[in-house]
Amino acid sequence: MQCEDLSHRKMEMTERKDDRLWGGRFDRAPNEEFDAFQRSFSFDRRLLPYEIAVDRAWAKALQAVGIFNQDEVRLTVAALDKIEKRTRQDVAWLDNSGAEDVHHFVEKALVEELGPLGWKLHTGRSRNELVATDFRLFVKEAACEVRGRVLALVNAFLAQAKAHLTVRMAGMTHMQHAQPILLSHYLMAHAEAFTRDITRLDSAATSADACPMGSGALAGCSFAIDRNAIARELGFSRITANSLDAVSDRDFALDYLFALAGIATHISRLAEDFVLFSSQEFSYVVPPDEFSTGSSLMPQKKNPDAWELIRGKTGRPPIS
Repeated sequence: MQCEDLSHRKMEMTERKDDRLWGGRFDRAPNEEFDAFQRSFSFDRRLLPYEIAVDRAWAKALQAVGIFNQDEVRLTVAALDKIEKRTRQDVAWLDNSGAEDVHHFVEKALVEELGPLGWKLHTGRSRNELVATDFRLFVKEAACEVRGRVLALVNAFLAQAKAHLTVRMAGMTHMQHAQPILLSHYLMAHAEAFTRDITRLDSAATSADACPMGSGALAGCSFAIDRNAIARELGFSRITANSLDAVSDRDFALDYLFALAGIATHISRLAEDFVLFSSQEFSYVVPPDEFSTGSSLMPQKKNPDAWELIRGKTGRPPIS
């Protein structure tokens, strides 16, 4: 009876170990409420494209040190490509997943595709360096995307300023008419502010542009991994210098959030101006019908709801 119990216990431990990236020493499964509390896949699933890119690079790095052979790399990369394609096409697959986090999700999917070979990719690496690398790739790409949108806004200001070089308006302090200025001068003031935002986005992208892979959990990798090759594969310009700092550093994310806060502030200021300018007291601008609302009681009203909503949403916390 004792032998049967011991065999059953070993089987349960093996099953848990096979399904967890961290369960090697545990005899019992996590408490259900705690397990639900510590899961993060519902929000870190947005890192899937970066996780898969890192996995491809890591497979090649393992081949370079003799852990993977050529066929294993080929099969692993093909499976990762298949998983990436399905993540884009099958949202229900993600929604119904019981994965603990983005790393667990990809490993489970790899095992489903490749059998035991799917576990081999985790050789020599930690979730600490994985999430740090994924997050840096995310910030780099997000900062670049936002930069493009802000640049388009700056170019729109430039175009409007050139088209209205001789139009005069009242410059104000304390909401009182102060000195005459040109509309182009006013528009370029906003362009200047958003140009500074572009500089801050560039700084955030540069801050994120260092590859932590090879840092392990905190003290590096036991294998002679070519960290520079991994960085080049993933599009990083450099590698991180200190493994302990690399897995704990999130300053690059703070830099990105600071840039976004500046953009939100400048958008709010611009929106407030145009809410005022569209009032009958100012009558500087008339909002187009397509971006306005009316009143159910007062038919003469044309409300600048687009600007009001933009102003309001800049103070809203991001949705996780």
